[in-house]
Amino acid sequence: PDISSAASDVYKRQVEGLPSTSFSSDEGTNWIANTGSLSLGQVTTGIAALEAPNTMLAELGGTVFRSQDAGCTWKAYGTTPVSALRIVPGAGTEAYAFGFFAGPEVFHLDAKASPRRRAEQRSGIPTDVVQLAVDPADGDHLRALGRDGRIYESLDGAVSKWGVIGSPAPVGFLTYFADFDRADLDHVVVGTVNDGVFVTFDGGASWTKADGLSYCDEPDCTPNVNAFSGVISPADGNVVYVMALDLNESDAGAPSRGRHIYRSDDGGLTFRTVADDGNGIVLPNGPTLAAHPTDADVLYFSYGSRAQFPFGVNLYRYDDVTGQTTWNVSPDFFSIRAFTFNPADPSVIYAGFEGK
Repeated sequence: PDISSAASDVYKRQVEGLPSTSFSSDEGTNWIANTGSLSLGQVTTGIAALEAPNTMLAELGGTVFRSQDAGCTWKAYGTTPVSALRIVPGAGTEAYAFGFFAGPEVFHLDAKASPRRRAEQRSGIPTDVVQLAVDPADGDHLRALGRDGRIYESLDGAVSKWGVIGSPAPVGFLTYFADFDRADLDHVVVGTVNDGVFVTFDGGASWTKADGLSYCDEPDCTPNVNAFSGVISPADGNVVYVMALDLNESDAGAPSRGRHIYRSDDGGLTFRTVADDGNGIVLPNGPTLAAHPTDADVLYFSYGSRAQFPFGVNLYRYDDVTGQTTWNVSPDFFSIRAFTFNPADPSVIYAGFEGK
């Protein structure tokens, strides 16, 4: 049902047709029951709410699924040669996708196209895609950050060869994450192994290493930070959240194990710690982060466990106004791998899960 006009009915329904997705209206205390069965290892890493009302796309096992009733029912819609896709909404019924795991491929998805064009492979970039963004003012204008730290650009929806802009971020041998500012694609944050976070505000013409991600208790200590996950707030590009591991702090035996959620209020130049591992908060390497679409002070992140209590999914909610992190546990699923919000009502959150 249309959440914008039939919210009272949607919570009486079950999710049908795609066993790896569900949604919640109460911060993950209750996820709407799914009629399917999700096996160990099955995973949805991409779920997207499109500009077209109540239209969503998700992927499982190389099959793209479509929902036209705001995530209540799903039907197989197309196939791709790459499984475990991340999906980025484009204009109207369109979206773009790339592999959750390493790969250069880029796909164009269209929720209303003819069968042969529902999922179409387009021109890829010369290296693995770390992140892809669509210009909200032009659905054919794409940017991608490659594993090599370079920003790639397409002006025709990846139909022809991608160009390169700016200079590469000094990412070393491994780039963990990247995120583009939805309001300004020249603003990009990149997370690396050992060297923390780099940020550009001019499309890669210059890069600056972020401060505040490392604690050193000796004057000659060299920062050593793995920045695993990060997201720029869609509500305010000045706000950036990152999950990182301070290896110096970890080696020193800190109760937090050196694992923190950090926040920046200057676009990624400087960070402060806002949540620590411990006391019910578990921060694995590379948790899924989701910044609230209209409230820059709210961040969601998750942890899933098959082997230790509490079993299932922990969905955490950090609120920068109160400085508090709260969470709910669901035993019905394991590990959130994709996260999005209902555009008409952001209190309704969607997740793509991994089988337990």
